[in-house]
Amino acid sequence: MILKTALFVAMVMVFTPASESHSFSDCGGSAIKVDFGSIRLPDPIVLRAGRQESIGVKASLKKDLPDRLKVKVKVEKKILWGYVTVPCVNELGSCTYDIACNTPIVSQLGIKCPVKAGDHNLNKVITIPNISIPSFLASGQYKLRAEVRSYYSGEMLGCGQAQLAIST
Repeated sequence: MILKTALFVAMVMVFTPASESHSFSDCGGSAIKVDFGSIRLPDPIVLRAGRQESIGVKASLKKDLPDRLKVKVKVEKKILWGYVTVPCVNELGSCTYDIACNTPIVSQLGIKCPVKAGDHNLNKVITIPNISIPSFLASGQYKLRAEVRSYYSGEMLGCGQAQLAIST
């Protein structure tokens, strides 16, 4: 469940469109292209256990993805005048995830794996799980960078950076 939560938060952060409190930029990779205008996401992102949110995104894959990926996520939280890196604790924060076709989040999101080249839509209603982080630590401004690489070759398939607001 923690891995599912961490990956959801990472995907939300990476694929967040520009808005008053969110901004996004591409940081490389040639295989994954996201239609940022298609994204449906709450603004701000509210992390309250049991809260249901509708999310959606359209993406185009230039080639088939391998059956196993490495997703490296770096999360930074604004503290006073600068940003500090949030360490990886219990699969939350600045972590590297090994995602294979048999990883539970793949089937929970309804993704057919391995993912084939073409246009894809992800539309889900998700329930925010219980995340044991004190609200004064969770709420605030964040920066995130997520790199999606082939597990086998290390090729960068996609990369996104986001700035966003989280509330509890």
